[in-house]
Amino acid sequence: MLAEVTRDVGQSCEGIVFVINERSVEPTQLAGRTSKTLISAANGSGIITHNTAVFAEGHAPGHVHRVEDEVFFVNAGEGEVWIEGVPYGLRAGTAVHTASELVHNIHAAAPLHLLGFMVPHTVPGSYADVPPLSRDLDKPPENRASFVVYADERSVPGEPRSELLATERVTVALVLASPGSDVTYGAYGRDLIVHVLEGGGEVRVVAPLTEGADGGDAVTVDAGSAILLTGDEVAVLSAREDMRLLEVRATEWAPARG
Repeated sequence: MLAEVTRDVGQSCEGIVFVINERSVEPTQLAGRTSKTLISAANGSGIITHNTAVFAEGHAPGHVHRVEDEVFFVNAGEGEVWIEGVPYGLRAGTAVHTASELVHNIHAAAPLHLLGFMVPHTVPGSYADVPPLSRDLDKPPENRASFVVYADERSVPGEPRSELLATERVTVALVLASPGSDVTYGAYGRDLIVHVLEGGGEVRVVAPLTEGADGGDAVTVDAGSAILLTGDEVAVLSAREDMRLLEVRATEWAPARG
């Protein structure tokens, strides 16, 4: 059953379902950006760490993740991401998957609001979609790649779901929910994070239920809310208005809980 948690931000279901809104999280000031961590192992996540970042207009220093991949989604704004010196355009609806060991940095033409998801790089072997290093090429590199996708190029008229990325680490999709509709989610032992981009509704656990129970308590969610599922529970998100949702699911199993 959904209940208050002691951290005063968010709500949880026995450590399996966790709901939080970025408005409730204190920001951290970093070089060129303001960041907020919404979901991590502290909230019960097995693999994925979820944060948000607002990049000020201008150039942010480059960085490298040594043992994890970074997936991010542009919620608002425009600019470029440079990956190993190769620029890729960013606009609202862009999803990017950068592998570990690759230098990348953000150039914001206007303030950028990003949703970030960190996934450990634990699949053995090489990563098939890494871009070539610019110094190894004999001609200028292409600035379109399978790991940089744009939602407006993936959407199909009349279809509520658009798959943006599907890799060995993670899948990313956009979902539109109309007023009065329900979207059912099950994590199936993997981390699943749903971030509400627009609109509002409520989420509740519907299975498994204890004997005599008629469903979990509903928790209200709106733009900025992030929902984490990690166990075998099934949750239903009911839209009270038009909703736009970002789904990020780990394709690797979350570690067993002790």
